[in-house]
Amino acid sequence: MAVLLSWILAGAYPFLVYSSSKAKTNHAALFTFIYGLIAPASATISLVILSLPALAFPLIADHCHDVICEPHVLYMHTNTVEGVVTIAATITFVTGIFILMAAQLFRGRRQLLALSQLSVTSSTSYRIVDSKEHLAWCAGLLRPIVYLSQGLLNDLSAQQVRMILLHELSHAIRRDNLRKWLIHWATVVWPKHRKDMIRRRLSSLHERICDLTAAKAVGDSAELSNIVESLEQYQSVKNGNAIHRNEFQLRVNTLDYEYSAISNSSDCFRVGGFVAALWFVLTIAAIHFGHPFLEWLSR
Repeated sequence: MAVLLSWILAGAYPFLVYSSSKAKTNHAALFTFIYGLIAPASATISLVILSLPALAFPLIADHCHDVICEPHVLYMHTNTVEGVVTIAATITFVTGIFILMAAQLFRGRRQLLALSQLSVTSSTSYRIVDSKEHLAWCAGLLRPIVYLSQGLLNDLSAQQVRMILLHELSHAIRRDNLRKWLIHWATVVWPKHRKDMIRRRLSSLHERICDLTAAKAVGDSAELSNIVESLEQYQSVKNGNAIHRNEFQLRVNTLDYEYSAISNSSDCFRVGGFVAALWFVLTIAAIHFGHPFLEWLSR
């Protein structure tokens, strides 16, 4: 059920992008995050409701099992080959996903331990990595840590370092890494092009939100725009990546526009209504069609 709902959401994703194109960045990020979680959330909710016949049967077409013609729990037969194969495939799929998630978490933990050994604590808010590169990033899911390179600290002014630090601390406070990790796994069965789109867009929105947070904290969006442009030039020379150049330009444009813009609540309600309605419809559809479909699979 989660896979089927994921494919539906992947197909409808361009409509979310279009409807949220004029929304405030923080609203667009929130609804993009919620949208990515709809498939596993709706599948879970529908299966819970299907286990409660009194709640599920108003949404399910009337049908009988031999002489049983009343609300009943979902029948998953284990005395047929098809039923055994269906249940075994489901358990294998879910177990495989959890194993991959655990393996990724284990690798991330090892990388964080290596980073802690290769860096030194400068303050309670960040650690310093001995590198001449201009580097600043936030690592970790539940207890994120900010890292700055020595080269960045040497080449930038104290005000510029403060802005970059505020940006990275915003990532840490918002738990943006955890959000991206959840979306990574919630969209794992999306078609490659669409899951790359939502992951890249969510990451881009997070960057722009943290830009705005840092600019408003110091009251200087122009200086932060200059820093973003400087980092863009550095990264473009280093990577030669057109996507990086376009993304940094979008960050600058968003910062200039939203720093002093007045919030438009109508955009928020429109996008929020679209996401909420889609979640509701998919959950109802999963209950209505899921009961006979799962019974048919297990025959």
